[in-house]
Parts: sequence; structure tokens; C-alpha cells
Amino acid sequence: VNADFEEPWTLVGSFSTPLPTIGTLYTWDVSLVDGGTYYVRVVSENDCGLTSSAITTIRVDKSGPSLAISEPVTGSEICGTTTFSGTVTDGCGVEWFLEYRVPGGPWALIAVGGGGVVNCDFATWDTRTVPDGTYEVRLRATDPCDNQNAIVRTYSVFNAGGCPREADLNGD
Repeated sequence: VNADFEEPWTLVGSFSTPLPTIGTLYTWDVSLVDGGTYYVRVVSENDCGLTSSAITTIRVDKSGPSLAISEPVTGSEICGTTTFSGTVTDGCGVEWFLEYRVPGGPWALIAVGGGGVVNCDFATWDTRTVPDGTYEVRLRATDPCDNQNAIVRTYSVFNAGGCPREADLNGD
């Protein structure tokens, strides 16, 4: 194993017995290495002393997805069908979930998606399906390496009187 193709190789395992012709040859415990790109070289030698090798690239991912909700702004009043905008990214792919709850209650799904989004609309929530009040909205995501991240924002749902409400400019 090598993090730089030009540096000396580090031996992580060796075998002197016949290897299986199919299946897993070796399991590398990556818990002791930093996240990043590594080159893995497999070298085999037959009974006559002839060798062959193959090199592949492996990415060790130890960081969770990056998350942001840019709209609506946390703490704002929302109503009707509300669009959520922001970012969900990860270098290895990502699955995300947008959920809501009354503070302290169980989470309920608003939307789910596979793949990243960057600074754009990613979900809508029809707030007319819930009573007016304070709600927490959680955006959580998991990448293929099971790294996870979550953010929670608080909003006031207010649909009474219609949506959108217009400002009373003349004081009536």
C-alpha cells in the first residue's frame, strides 16, 4: 500500500499458501490510516519464481457528507408548499433524507434523494398537512462508507389566514 505512487510500498499482508481462485484475497483494516487516496499493489509469484503484479487505486473515505440548508432561513415562518434549497455533497456519493417533527417528537419523512445537490432546490414540503406551530426540520445524509451527517433547523408553520400573506402596508 502506498499513498504516493513514487514512495516505497508498505506491506499490509502476505501469503505463502495457495490462494483462492475467486473471492476475497485480503481485507485491509483502514482504521489506522488517514482518509485519502491509496495505491494498492498485489504481487504474485508462482512455483518457478516468476512474478506478476497489478496496481489499483482505493479511496479511503472517513468524512461525512457536507450539508447546508440555505432557504428557508432557520427561524423563519413558512406556509403552503415550501421549497428547501441548499447543498448535500460527498466525494463518494450520498443518499439524503429531509424530515420534520414537533420538537421532541418522532421524525417524519418529507423527501429522500440520491446524489448530491449544490446550491439548488432539493425538496418541497406541503406544510398544509400539519397543524400550525413550531417544527424542527432535519437534513441527514449517509455516504456509501456509512459516514453520516445531519443538521437541524427550526421553523414556524403558519397557514391560518392563507399563504402567502401580504404585508399590511397602509395599517388597515
